[in-house]
Amino acid sequence: MQAPTKRLGEMLVDSGLITPGQLQSAITHQKIAKGRLGSNLVALGFITEEVLMDFLAQQTGVPRVDIRSAHPPVQLLKLIPQRMAEQFTMLPVAFKEPKSLVLAMSDPLDLNALDSARFASGMNIEPVVASHSALRQMIPQLYARVELQGAGSPTVLEVGEGMLPDDGLPMPGFELEALPVKIPLTSAPPAPAWTPDPFFDAS
Repeated sequence: MQAPTKRLGEMLVDSGLITPGQLQSAITHQKIAKGRLGSNLVALGFITEEVLMDFLAQQTGVPRVDIRSAHPPVQLLKLIPQRMAEQFTMLPVAFKEPKSLVLAMSDPLDLNALDSARFASGMNIEPVVASHSALRQMIPQLYARVELQGAGSPTVLEVGEGMLPDDGLPMPGFELEALPVKIPLTSAPPAPAWTPDPFFDAS
């Protein structure tokens, strides 16, 4: 965790975007506020989020994306647990053939985040740069769809028409979860057959 943070800070100093004193202040602030170095630099007003995103995109050679317009299917979100997405401020946004996951990140230099995402998804990771604040806003909103889908499947009985197909996209090597089973409501099950006792038979 420390190596990529240190590299980012040194790169920003070398580029003249921040001063060594600002870097040390951000590192001190990071120990208290936690989070990524870049987000702490932005919070302290040492650099704007737009400038930081442009810098990261230029240094890493990966494109920028507007995460606010992303609509990843639920199956894609399930490849990265929400806790991991929140911890590393990253969000799966697309599947790319043959077996790569496009991952929006606030810090594509974070090797620990890349390795964690690769291990969790079992796929190659192609990072793209996204706004830290937009990611923090969109992660809980998008993962709420996963929670709703998971909460409904074990307890809710789907009755009659109106069931919607799953909104996921088929992906090679990734099995989609089965749709909830329709359970029609019927009358109570018939009582077991029994033979009347002649002693108590009123006839």
